[in-house]
Amino acid sequence: MPITRAAVWLDHHDAHVLQVNATQTLDHQIPQRIHFTRHHDSQVRSAHAFFGEIAMALAGIAKILVVGPLLEHAAFRTYLEKYHPSVCAQIVGWQTQEHSTEHEVIRLTREHFNKAAAAEPRFA
Repeated sequence: MPITRAAVWLDHHDAHVLQVNATQTLDHQIPQRIHFTRHHDSQVRSAHAFFGEIAMALAGIAKILVVGPLLEHAAFRTYLEKYHPSVCAQIVGWQTQEHSTEHEVIRLTREHFNKAAAAEPRFA
C-alpha cells in the first residue's frame, strides 16, 4: 500500500521528508549543501538547490504538511510557487514550530491528517 501523506520538517540545516500512515514511517533526510563561489551569493544558490531537492522528494505525494520555523516556510513557499506549483498544490498545511523531534513531527502529522479525515464528508 503506497504512502500518500507526508510531513516535511524543514529548517536551515536540513529537511526530513516523513511519509506516514497508521502503522509505518519512512524518513528521507536531505542535508543542505553549502558551497561557496566567487561570483555568486552561495547562500541563495545553495538554498535554491536545497529546496529543489526537497520538491523532487515530495513529487507524487498526495497530501503534505510542512513543519518548521516560519522564515524557512516563507522561503520554501516562495520557491515552490515559482518553480514547482504542482508540489505547492499538494500542501495541505503549514505548521510553525521552532524545534521538534522526529517523533513529535510524526505525532503532529498523524493528528493533522486524522482531524482532516474526520472532517471530510462521507457518503453512504
